[in-house]
Amino acid sequence: MTQQLVSILQIVFGILGVIVIILQNRSEQGSSFFGGGGDVFKLRKGLDRILFFATFIIVLILMVLVYLDIKVIN
Repeated sequence: MTQQLVSILQIVFGILGVIVIILQNRSEQGSSFFGGGGDVFKLRKGLDRILFFATFIIVLILMVLVYLDIKVIN
């Protein structure tokens, strides 16, 4: 039961991580990817800041779930 719950949570947080990363606004840096100029420092405001921190939180939760799956449950 516990292993199934951890596996389901891993899938959910993995999907959430992908969604949050896709939602981050990358349109401003698209030209710099192809060699155009771009600012090195970007101030994050509003929704971009929330998505930035949500990415770290989701990845940390996912790392804990993977650790639990490898070390504790098995």
